[in-house]
Amino acid sequence: MAIAGNNAGRVGQSRYWALFGITIVAMAVLLVGAGYAVLQRSYGLGLLMFAAIAPVGIYWRVIMMRRCRDIGWPAAAPWIISGLQIALTLSLRSSQGAVGAAAGSAFLLVSLVGLADFVFTIVIGCIATKQPVDYDAIFGDGPGAAHGPQPRDGEPQRSGGSDRFDDAIARALEAHRQREAAAGATQPAHPAAPAHLARRTASFGRRAV
Repeated sequence: MAIAGNNAGRVGQSRYWALFGITIVAMAVLLVGAGYAVLQRSYGLGLLMFAAIAPVGIYWRVIMMRRCRDIGWPAAAPWIISGLQIALTLSLRSSQGAVGAAAGSAFLLVSLVGLADFVFTIVIGCIATKQPVDYDAIFGDGPGAAHGPQPRDGEPQRSGGSDRFDDAIARALEAHRQREAAAGATQPAHPAAPAHLARRTASFGRRAV
């Protein structure tokens, strides 16, 4: 009974760093291209390229989420940091009319959260990926399954090695049959009926033979 490992969507260290480089280059190209298009008075193209940064950033957050899952960290951590950045940025924009000290503190806080997000991105790429659970080895279908119990005499050899669950069921049924046979052998026989009860009862008005 082979159990396929769930490796879909796993992000190893090499794949993570490759996607990290691709994402950084893509965002830089989109940002520079949007600025150049605006300078060339191509406002539609500039706005389109600037808007394309959002889906790239969302895809990168998904990659970070999968990476956190593969190293055993909470998968929601990248989204929490991103949501905190957005909330602080909106708060900074709403407090632009405040005094200089308050606005400076808010800007410093946003910068610190952005720096923490960048450090978080680097750290999850440096931690080794946790190995997935080998269910084949646990349930007896892995490489060591061939050394399991051999079939008894008279039983055909099953292809693919012996299945421990089938063997356990077969042994349980065999033990149950043996207990039933032992119980039948030790059960006392029914006593024979007395001879006078075995005679045929005479009918009314006739003599018994």
